Amino acid sequence: VGPLIMGIKNLCFSSDGRYLAASALDDDHSIAIYDMNAAKKGGAIAPIASGKGSRAVLFSLTFNPAGNQLVSTGVNEVNFYSFDGGRFTKKTGTGMAIKTTVLSSAFVGETLFTGCLTGEIMQWAGNAMKSANKSHTAKVSALFAKDN
Repeated sequence: VGPLIMGIKNLCFSSDGRYLAASALDDDHSIAIYDMNAAKKGGAIAPIASGKGSRAVLFSLTFNPAGNQLVSTGVNEVNFYSFDGGRFTKKTGTGMAIKTTVLSSAFVGETLFTGCLTGEIMQWAGNAMKSANKSHTAKVSALFAKDN
């Protein structure tokens, strides 16, 4: 439904279940965000915001804990999207000390961690990489964080 006409690559829900984000298989890896509360009330399932993701292949989508920002990971990049008032805006992550494919992402509290093809786990402060630590001998293809 909506702008994602070439098939779906990734899906993720916000932690409160209100939003669903999806990325497409088109050349721009388009992203659409849906308000599931509207769907629960019998409303149409239509995107509340959408736009171009990245020309690089996307490997994961993750909402921040507040559910008002979406993060995508991909080949040599991490991107941060806001979608206030239906306006879809992208900020590219900065300070990546290593060029590597970023495969996975998870928030621990307000802090974002991303897992890399080369075994590093990166810690982020806002959209800037704070540190990268070699944490695994192989790729970090999944990250999961659970509140205590």
